[in-house]
Amino acid sequence: MKLPVGLRVERNVYDLMAYWVEHGWSVFPLAPRSKEPLAGSGGSKDATRNLDRVADWCRAVPEANIGGVCDKWMVVDVDPRSGGSIPDWLPPTRVHMSGRGDGGCHLVYKLPPGANVKSGKLAPGVDVKTGPGSYVLLPGSIHPDTG
Repeated sequence: MKLPVGLRVERNVYDLMAYWVEHGWSVFPLAPRSKEPLAGSGGSKDATRNLDRVADWCRAVPEANIGGVCDKWMVVDVDPRSGGSIPDWLPPTRVHMSGRGDGGCHLVYKLPPGANVKSGKLAPGVDVKTGPGSYVLLPGSIHPDTG
């Protein structure tokens, strides 16, 4: 995935995770070049905003990818390979482009307190990810398909 605008790091996983924590995300390590949690980990259940814990992970697995839990977010996942396109009725928001280079993206919306939104399918190739059990691959990660 492409780095966020203004973030200039040479694949320093700690700096990337700290960036996302500073922007409100609970993060956890994914296997290198993968969208899957580290083997033997609790996956999204291990997510934290504690930078000491993040530093420990980064020392242990400096090539880790970065998972972000959608507990405060609604992420609309658009996959053109499955016929997805950005719904024109959605309001403008932050967009994370896929590293695949095919136009796939995540539209990221911060949820207001008490919002009742559920994960599911909006349309072919367009899914909603939200809630503590849902997570996304955050920018700065190395895409499993394209590096």
